[in-house]
Amino acid sequence: MLITLTSTCFAGGLSAWEECTPNGNKLYHDGEAGGLIELTVKDSSIWFKHFYFYKRHIIAEIDSTFYIVNEKNNTIEEFNNESDFKSTLNKKKLIPVFITRWYNVNYGIDKFWIPFSLVLLPIPFLMPIIWLLCLISLLFKSNKILLLRKLIVFGYPLIGILILIIYNFPQSF
Repeated sequence: MLITLTSTCFAGGLSAWEECTPNGNKLYHDGEAGGLIELTVKDSSIWFKHFYFYKRHIIAEIDSTFYIVNEKNNTIEEFNNESDFKSTLNKKKLIPVFITRWYNVNYGIDKFWIPFSLVLLPIPFLMPIIWLLCLISLLFKSNKILLLRKLIVFGYPLIGILILIIYNFPQSF
């Protein structure tokens, strides 16, 4: 069991986590229910509840305080007025066009629960076997459930690639 638990454990228990942002700054949550996320940029720290990544920036908010963190220059802008915050986002073009991927205190926990989901749900173990059987069966001339076999052979790798992209690139777009 210790081999599968490669995530760092903190005093807050299983819900505590620490992650690096795409540009190397530190995100930290101590595991408290309803707690805050801490972002450390150089020597400064800010705390917030929700955030998203976009164009080398972190956009964060907590109650009536809003932050724009430029990870390229390591600068932090703080706003106490929502209209000023939104106008600055518009000026800097930091509002995603298609999808805004908001994160909360569960940001770092997702990676920790993957080993448990593999044990509890055997489908991830069975899918490669099913995919291989469907791939081999396409070599033989049989029209039985041909569409389903083709769908599995081509769809399974595409879904895997899509999951890897979403998992490794947390940016909004």
